[in-house]
Amino acid sequence: MLFLGMSIFALLQQNGYLQSGVKLLSVDTSISLVTALAGVWLTLKGMSLNAMPYLVYDSLSVKDSVLGLKASKSGYRRIILRNTGAGMAIFEGVSYVLREEKMSRTDLVQRLEVLKIRDKEHYRLINISGGYALKPESDLVLLEIGERRLINVGKLTLMLNYRNAFGERYERVIYCIHT
Repeated sequence: MLFLGMSIFALLQQNGYLQSGVKLLSVDTSISLVTALAGVWLTLKGMSLNAMPYLVYDSLSVKDSVLGLKASKSGYRRIILRNTGAGMAIFEGVSYVLREEKMSRTDLVQRLEVLKIRDKEHYRLINISGGYALKPESDLVLLEIGERRLINVGKLTLMLNYRNAFGERYERVIYCIHT
């Protein structure tokens, strides 16, 4: 940033816009610095785009549980998160919204317990903590719940906050249950 400022100062001075006796850089050096800085910026931007995660999800109705839930004749709803991008997704936090009310994972589990929907028996919700990384071309089962429990839940949305390896931040909204 300092070199860019000095380069702009030198270019303005050379063209007569600044009439001070201080000469920091020659015009040739200034142009070279600006070109080099622009090249570095474009390279970093290109690397950042190549390392961009792209999260998609599938909501599937399936007959068998892969997370060891209690047997259900009506089947299960499974939410699978996939990183189809070229970069790693590093999670910073997850928010849960149950029936328009934002809450923590602990509050969600307690609220579902009140609705007589028990963790590890009727549903499994993966706990994604800060720092968890989903590598490119991989997937993760976020939620699995018995189909007959969906009506009791009503509406459940997850908001995932994550970043790429260069620190650029993203948010992905997952509409898990909307009955």
